[in-house]
Amino acid sequence: MFLSRLKKHLGLSEDQLKRLGAFLLLALTLVGTQGLASLLARSLFLANAGADKLPLLYTLTPICIIIISGFFSQVIGRFSHKRLLQLLLLGSALFMSGLRILGWLDYGLYILFIFYIFSEVVSVLVIKIGFWNLVADYFTTLELKRYTSYLNLASSLGYLLANTIAGIALQVIEPSVLVIALPGLYGLAIAEMVYIEIDQNDIEVNELQQQPQKHVETLKDSLRQFPQLISRYPILLFLTANTFLLLLVRLLGEYQYSAIYADSLDNAQQLASFLALMAALLSLLEFGLSSLVTPWLIQKMGVRRMNLIYPLTTLASFVGLFLAPGLGSAVFTNINQRSLNYGMAEAVRLLNYNAVPPRILGRFRVLSEGLFSPIGQVLGGLILLSAQHLGSLTTTTLLGMGLSVIHSGVGYFTGRSYLDSLMTMVTEGLVNLDGVKTGWVTLPSSYQEEVKNMLTSGDLQTQLLGLQLATRLPNPSQVLPEVKTLFSHTHPELRQGVVTFLSQIPSQDQHFCTRNLLDSTDQLARAIALELLILCQEPVPEPERSQFWAMGDAEIRALITLAELQTSKTSLPTNLEAWALELPSHSQQNLIHIIARSCNPDLLILLEPLIRHAPLEIQQQGLRYLTTLECHNTPQIRELVASQLGHSDPQMRATAIEILGKAPEENLFPYLAQALMDCHPHVREQAALALAHAGEKALHWVESYLESPHSEVVDAAISTLGYMGTPRAEDRLYEYLAPELHQFSRSWEWLQQLPADRPQWKLLAIAIDDYQKRVLERVFHSLSTLGCSATLDALKQVIHSHNLRDRANAVETIASLRYRRFVQPLLPFLETWASGQSLEQEINADAQWMKTQGYKLILECLASQDRWLELGAMVALVDIPRTLIKTPDPLVQDVAKTLFPAGGLICHQNPTLQRIYILTRVNLFRYFCLDELLLINQELIEEHFAPQEAIVAEGSLRHHLYILTSGTAQIVKSVGGRQKILATLSSGDYFGEAQLFNQNPAWVDVIAETDCTLLKLESDRFLDLVYQKPDMILEICKRFSAFLKQSLEETEVTLESPVLS
Repeated sequence: MFLSRLKKHLGLSEDQLKRLGAFLLLALTLVGTQGLASLLARSLFLANAGADKLPLLYTLTPICIIIISGFFSQVIGRFSHKRLLQLLLLGSALFMSGLRILGWLDYGLYILFIFYIFSEVVSVLVIKIGFWNLVADYFTTLELKRYTSYLNLASSLGYLLANTIAGIALQVIEPSVLVIALPGLYGLAIAEMVYIEIDQNDIEVNELQQQPQKHVETLKDSLRQFPQLISRYPILLFLTANTFLLLLVRLLGEYQYSAIYADSLDNAQQLASFLALMAALLSLLEFGLSSLVTPWLIQKMGVRRMNLIYPLTTLASFVGLFLAPGLGSAVFTNINQRSLNYGMAEAVRLLNYNAVPPRILGRFRVLSEGLFSPIGQVLGGLILLSAQHLGSLTTTTLLGMGLSVIHSGVGYFTGRSYLDSLMTMVTEGLVNLDGVKTGWVTLPSSYQEEVKNMLTSGDLQTQLLGLQLATRLPNPSQVLPEVKTLFSHTHPELRQGVVTFLSQIPSQDQHFCTRNLLDSTDQLARAIALELLILCQEPVPEPERSQFWAMGDAEIRALITLAELQTSKTSLPTNLEAWALELPSHSQQNLIHIIARSCNPDLLILLEPLIRHAPLEIQQQGLRYLTTLECHNTPQIRELVASQLGHSDPQMRATAIEILGKAPEENLFPYLAQALMDCHPHVREQAALALAHAGEKALHWVESYLESPHSEVVDAAISTLGYMGTPRAEDRLYEYLAPELHQFSRSWEWLQQLPADRPQWKLLAIAIDDYQKRVLERVFHSLSTLGCSATLDALKQVIHSHNLRDRANAVETIASLRYRRFVQPLLPFLETWASGQSLEQEINADAQWMKTQGYKLILECLASQDRWLELGAMVALVDIPRTLIKTPDPLVQDVAKTLFPAGGLICHQNPTLQRIYILTRVNLFRYFCLDELLLINQELIEEHFAPQEAIVAEGSLRHHLYILTSGTAQIVKSVGGRQKILATLSSGDYFGEAQLFNQNPAWVDVIAETDCTLLKLESDRFLDLVYQKPDMILEICKRFSAFLKQSLEETEVTLESPVLS
């Protein structure tokens, strides 16, 4: 029941629900197990060692955690997170087994110290580090934002269940006996991890995904810069002091109530049972506080005042211990230290971090968690050791009271600096106001002048921010005069901001302002008043209603209609199409936002004609705006969005698919699958994401598109399977790629068998190389969708890097991916490619070679079902009669010459193949596969030029890229009345690309030296190709750089000549 509701609430697919459910169960098991281990270790220690040993324990524990965590941080990046966590759990199970089965607990005080410290260390390694690293391996950042609260809830539930069950069991079982349950629970957690590993695929992460850093900041670096950070952001000092003092008072309080518990209860069994039941009750209270009380208090009081609550309750707990030391005071202190700390103070501490600039937040956390927190724990233990020598608990209590008073003062200044820092970051644009609005209830009146200045600044974004901040002032009406200056602005966002502000001011001021706006002669002011009435769901006053309607303004009439529809005083317009068409575009935009923001079902029906008849830009804005609303998943909105799937604009189609894909319904699967064939790549990508979100229910809708003759459709289907990420989807993807991977391995062997010196085999060599690149691109695209996006970077590194070590490292990274079956057939090719070795071999293509290898190679290529391999093999067939037919018979020779003309290569006789062959030799097109070159060839126009005929004249405007296919041409520049030849072009060279970017007249002549044949490409199509393959820019830059270098060298030679000197 819970999971089904969770699925509906979060809009999860079946596969996402299974993954989240598995991790919820794992979180419950791990936290429950560690909670039980900590409970047993604590109760056994208190019962047998006594509270007197707690200060020493508190001192040793953080030191051990620092040392072991430091070692663990060095190895965690080198091993699989799954294996590391499983080994930790296995080691814990063996240790717990030894405690009970081998009787280690009978060995005395030292074992009790080891047991307690071991349980605390394992809690840190397993829960705080191991589990959350494992979660990050299986969930994206966006998913973590959505699911973290549920994982925390499962953790709290595990802690509650473990302590409740332990409290009941310890009524009849001794703590030392219950230890035997821990190995079984650790084993259960290992089994759950094995299930996750089998059933779910993790998100592949490897070193190439991380941007290289020239300098990794250490703890020492952060500490050295800390004084400078404090001078700029004083809140850091108060947050540091808050962290430090919190740990001190927590240890003092924990020592106090632990000592009272140990003195009040007779034996280990009673103590353990009491601690377990207390832990269960405290967990329940913590859950109630964190889910019900704390959010309400933060909303009412704000973070600034909430910073005082926990220090004051801590002070009250120490006062209680001083005035009435006993079990009741100890219980209250325990409630404060556990429930109030984790259920209330922790949420406030997290919100305090909103006031730390994002660029230094990581640095500050390194100091806070890595230095100040452990030092605070060690210092707390040392203080307890010192206080222990001074006598009674009263000394510790007085010390706790003093530290609590200081803590309260720090809390007060933290609240003040929180607001100052937050305002600075918001006004500087470092953070978005919506991102930090939680806990920010009101602004002090001292900020009123600053808000007024923002409203009158003249900058749109500053004015919008001023409107948002104005609603948080104690009396927003104080800035009404400044807001009124914005009434005449026509910008839609500013107009919406004004209406939102007016809707949130006190009702008396709101009615007064509405009346003034209605009485205004300004049409825009009246429109704002009507929008305000619609937002507040109030009717239009009758005198104004008739007066405004009679004026005939389309927008005013439309607003009156909306207000009356909302208050059920009228019916829908009889002709919605005509009603939408008569509105000007800016009115359509405003009405779309007003209706969508209202989320009123009676008004939502008007959105469809408004969006359909609005200009395209407004349509896109309107549809995008719907995704930000709480009502975006209502039937009316989904029906409206679904109607845009056939829109002529690709951006509209993509946005519609994106909205529907958040919670895809089965009746939409055919339409989403059909979008995989869309002509626009962004639409195909959104369709892939939407179908993947639906999970394996959409799998059979995707499979048929794997057989599409269009490669872009196949790639979209591959993306869908990869994004699904389930074992079944991965298997289906591999099943599709397996034949190509097998043929790739064979093509590797073919390439090593080709005679490099025979022109008849050149096209087959080009076809094999093209086939390998296409398979590589498809496999790497598949791996990228499966979560290995770094493999694309690795491939680029292999292609472009000249450093052999870098290339080798990239191939090694590819080889280490978990999807090894996908990359295994590619490795021989990639390793040779990375090493820089040439595959060309000296092949003696005689009759014997043709019989044993050549003919077999041709037959395999003819059976490959790849058009270019087949064409290359057909061209290579020309070599067979020349090699095999050695007869002197004149008749046989005559027939052979007729069938296979001497020197008559098929690729030279066929114009299409000849052009493709030439394009493969043009460096500018080396990033395109043969299929893409075939499409480019269809748009090329052939022209012929006689010797000395001008192809391009200096000063002319040409809008084509030229490719020379035969003959030679010269680039000539007139200098001082003389013609200077800058370059000579031959077959395969190109020119004219620079003009296509700057649209300037040609600065040189291009003249045919011999009979020339050229192919020209329209500028628009050329720019489309550049957009499709940005690497073309790199090639153009290389060519320009080489030309510039040559020109400079020639200039230097000219300047040094004796004639000029």
